[in-house]
Amino acid sequence: MQAYPEYQGPNPEWEQLCRTTEIPRFNPDLTPLEIRYAANTRRAKAAQTNLHLSGLREKITHQDHAITTRDSQNIIGRLYFPKSQPSSASPLPVYLYFHGGGHLNGNIESEDATCYGIVANTNIAVLHVNYRHTPEFTHPTQVNDAVDGFEWLVSNAERLGLDNTKIVVGGFSAGAMLTAWVVYHQVQRTRRADPTSSLAGRIKGQVLGTPWLIHPDNHPAYKSSTPDPNFSYIQNIDAPVLPWAALKLFTECLKAEDPTDRSLNVPFASDEELRGTPKSSVIAAGMDILRDEALYFAKRLQDLG
Repeated sequence: MQAYPEYQGPNPEWEQLCRTTEIPRFNPDLTPLEIRYAANTRRAKAAQTNLHLSGLREKITHQDHAITTRDSQNIIGRLYFPKSQPSSASPLPVYLYFHGGGHLNGNIESEDATCYGIVANTNIAVLHVNYRHTPEFTHPTQVNDAVDGFEWLVSNAERLGLDNTKIVVGGFSAGAMLTAWVVYHQVQRTRRADPTSSLAGRIKGQVLGTPWLIHPDNHPAYKSSTPDPNFSYIQNIDAPVLPWAALKLFTECLKAEDPTDRSLNVPFASDEELRGTPKSSVIAAGMDILRDEALYFAKRLQDLG
């Protein structure tokens, strides 16, 4: 894995945003639950304000569904779709969405504006799976919930008017980590030609927004005694939004026993394992501490065709 210092920020558009918008800062003096409460309150309020201003409630609606997980618990899947969709219309393609927040922050309300906007701009359905969060639920709960959400979608698509052969999976930050794992998991099923699986080959693409893809304890910038100073882990150690202190807290709350666990390190999979990955869109931010893993994974996928 290499560093990509040529993409180091800040971008002029980001600088302009910082002059006109208050950027939330990580407060290390708060407990994880206090951090989550503050973040979720802020995000939910912003989502509802944006929805009100956009007028999208006139065009888009949503329904909540209970998704039963492998440990017999229920999580919420919020399905967004156009109000004007006639009953006789063809099944809608669907975007399976996982929110970001370090596996700690985010909830079912925090993503309403984002999901309404996706439906309005693409005329597809969106299923937002509200996976369980740390610190109450540790790894591998989040990755398991994500896979269970995908399987629920495939199994229930027909009755919901969705096309389960046209699924795109996406998310930001920690949600992108879950996205990468769901896609990787299904690609392996396809490779094995699992005769018991009706799930393989249904994912047509993935969207990884400023993705958290590598466990920090398995990152070369952390493992090396003399790391390359050009790594984004070092260049952006005090970056806004996600400084190292925040990433460290998120990692500690996750409590993964094995930092090399494939579900937390999909970019380090072998070429053979990654072949067959569907079309992928990777969004990286120059001043993001996660920049290098995003660009590294994008290059690996690009090199594999």
